[in-house]
Amino acid sequence: MEEWVGEKWHHFITRKADTSFPSEAVALVDVSKRLHTLIRALSGNELLEIQPSPETYFHVRQTARQKLAGLGRTHAPVWRSKHRIYVPETVALLPSRKLNEDLYLWWCLLCVNAPVEWRDWLTDNQTAVHQTLEAFPGFLTRWHALVAACLAQRPDPDTLPADESAAEKALRQAIQHPGSINTLPPAKLAPAPVCLWLYPQFGSPVSQSRDDQDDPAMRRQPDENSSQGSGKQRKRAERMDKGKKDGLLLFRLESLLSWAEMTKVDRSEDDSEDDDSAVAEDLDVITLSTKGTASKGLKLSLDLPSDDEDDIPLGEGIRLPEWDFRKGHYRTDYCLLQPLSPRHLGSERLPEHLRADAQRVRRQFQNLQPVRYWQKHLREGDEVDLNAWLDHATARSQGHAEGDPQVFSSFSGQLRDLNCLVLADLSLSTDAWLGNRCTVLDVIRDSLLLFSEALSASEDPFALYGFSSRRNSLVRFTELKAFNEPYGANVRARINGLRPGYYTRMGAAIRHATTLISRRPSHQKLLLLITDGKPNDLDQYEGRYGAEDTRMAVVEARQRGVVPFCVTIDQEAGDYLPYLFGSQHYCLISDPHQLPARLPRLYAQLTHN
Repeated sequence: MEEWVGEKWHHFITRKADTSFPSEAVALVDVSKRLHTLIRALSGNELLEIQPSPETYFHVRQTARQKLAGLGRTHAPVWRSKHRIYVPETVALLPSRKLNEDLYLWWCLLCVNAPVEWRDWLTDNQTAVHQTLEAFPGFLTRWHALVAACLAQRPDPDTLPADESAAEKALRQAIQHPGSINTLPPAKLAPAPVCLWLYPQFGSPVSQSRDDQDDPAMRRQPDENSSQGSGKQRKRAERMDKGKKDGLLLFRLESLLSWAEMTKVDRSEDDSEDDDSAVAEDLDVITLSTKGTASKGLKLSLDLPSDDEDDIPLGEGIRLPEWDFRKGHYRTDYCLLQPLSPRHLGSERLPEHLRADAQRVRRQFQNLQPVRYWQKHLREGDEVDLNAWLDHATARSQGHAEGDPQVFSSFSGQLRDLNCLVLADLSLSTDAWLGNRCTVLDVIRDSLLLFSEALSASEDPFALYGFSSRRNSLVRFTELKAFNEPYGANVRARINGLRPGYYTRMGAAIRHATTLISRRPSHQKLLLLITDGKPNDLDQYEGRYGAEDTRMAVVEARQRGVVPFCVTIDQEAGDYLPYLFGSQHYCLISDPHQLPARLPRLYAQLTHN
């Protein structure tokens, strides 16, 4: 009830204190085309753009109603820079729509003759008005109408204190007769804004705070925390110089996110996307540095390959959800997964040191191929066995037939109705060395090759993919072999050309892999994950957040009929994998060098019967 009464009171007092004319309002978007045409026709300056002006604080006198409503001290001034003109986004200052439209036209004419660099606000404005009226005498009649309407909206000098009254009278004289006043009498408060005049560049909008420099390096793309809203509210930027830069960080900042998860406090609303933007909307002034934009993190993407060197994107990317355990719901379309095809290929031949093992596993897995044969003399079956039918007909004609005729046959044998998708962790940690012999990625590469040799021998349908990530905005999903692609030289070249990526955002990769294998028609679907560590990324994904999202992705896979199984070489996997995959759905390979030989055997055990 209190909120309802407060809302009604706010609307009532705001309407009473508002001196504008909303019903006669004119929006900039409705007249911008005319204004651009006017400026280019009169000044010849095709680069002079028109932009909305931000609300700016003026230390002026308020009426009693305005004090109650909190109005009267913020206005959108008109000003210009070297390449832009800033005017209010909506004009409802004057009592008719025609006057408000003429006010837009007057501002544009005035900006053409106004100086970019100001010496004195009072005298420079009078000079600009005088020059504008001389340059465009046809606008004189409209200007007189605008002056009369604007003076009617200004405070009555007789109602002001003596000092402010003297300043207001002098300002009215300067508005009516440009060039007649050189200085204003001093007053405690500033005079009310003059809607017919321009102001210096003290109210630059945040997006244009470095308008004249236009440094491409300072441009930033909006992220998920950027306030989109209606796009109609603008702020005034207060410029400041940065102080001395010092201080050395001796720890990884992202570890704070995982430490905070272990404290016994309810922080389900931490890192909310809406809080920062809501606070910014309540501020009248946003302080910016003149030397650079504020950064919310270190720029860790300097080592990213160029488009010519990076893998080939397959499509525009796929939006995927992510589970936020703190809030208990999914963050819709939070991750962008980018399917990729390897650009840099390796050798198309099987490495020399794997050829003997490849021959061995091929012989072993050839025995897994189902043997099909005809089973005859059945009471029911797929086809009629003509020989059995002739035997039965002969026996019946001789009076020897007994019971139901067994004249059918069926093509029987054990079928391997399964599909397997292997998902390999290609994060930066796989570039670590295992002794002096090879890296983790070398072991994963050999494992994928031997696994492919084995399954191509058993003729089980399988697919191979690799993944890594760099925050939620880029989850790389590399296609090594699709289900409908035969294993051969092209697949071996992709595997041999594998390179380490970035980080390990498992949840998104598992979700997309689940979608791919769920489309297969087989009864049994195995998702085999090969990794060397726990889920982690540059943001809050390290720690419990990443573990909970991965666990939820595993649960989703099981709900869709997929069997997830994790194979790891991380010696500490027993601390977290039972929680993520279950105690019976992971395997720890103590000696990483044994992974290539163990993986085919593990697959045979998982798919037996």
